[in-house]
Amino acid sequence: MTAKDLVYTTLGLVVGVIAGILIISLTGSSSLNEETVRNIVAEEITASEARLTAALASGNVERTFGTRDADLSDLDFFLVDYNQAMPWLESITELDEEFVLDESIEEQFGAVATIDNSNDLIVYMTEQVSSADGVLATVYDALLIDLGDPNAEVIVCLGIDNDPYSLTGPKLYLYLQVPQELSEELDDKQEGWERLAAPKEESPLWSAECYDPEATTDEDVSS
Repeated sequence: MTAKDLVYTTLGLVVGVIAGILIISLTGSSSLNEETVRNIVAEEITASEARLTAALASGNVERTFGTRDADLSDLDFFLVDYNQAMPWLESITELDEEFVLDESIEEQFGAVATIDNSNDLIVYMTEQVSSADGVLATVYDALLIDLGDPNAEVIVCLGIDNDPYSLTGPKLYLYLQVPQELSEELDDKQEGWERLAAPKEESPLWSAECYDPEATTDEDVSS
């Protein structure tokens, strides 16, 4: 994650808290007064700044591959509900006998499935790297097989949508970025995937961590 992404994440969290407080206040289900609201928001900003400082101090905030500053003009973008990933991966084992989902991979997917906020996403990509990178590496390989092009320049990410108006709260997704000339393959095969009209990088309430296929396993684990 880059410093710029961390700022976006912090902004999203603060906006979410403010929106939630306002909604509760407007519906009359809370007796919060102005001073209490100001204190809650101030505490959240202080906590977010502390998280931002800690993440920057960890030295691991530049791990993100395919950041907001990347050229995304020749890509198409797909969102996949994380809970829909495993059935898709199991279908890939039928396309390529060398693609195997063993117990360790299933454990990694289960661990990452517990991520339900942007802070956890940062933690998994900086402190519990093996699980997150294991998931993304598996998705990366599966996507190349599904596209039928082992040399395709794809980007796979774990993303959290921090929409403060969502009734279900932040939600974990696979965020796939695919060259436009290959994206029709996914349209035909994966009807349940959401094709986006624009990259999620444009949303300040979106947080993502992406897989770097050029990084070695040793470097990932020690990061």
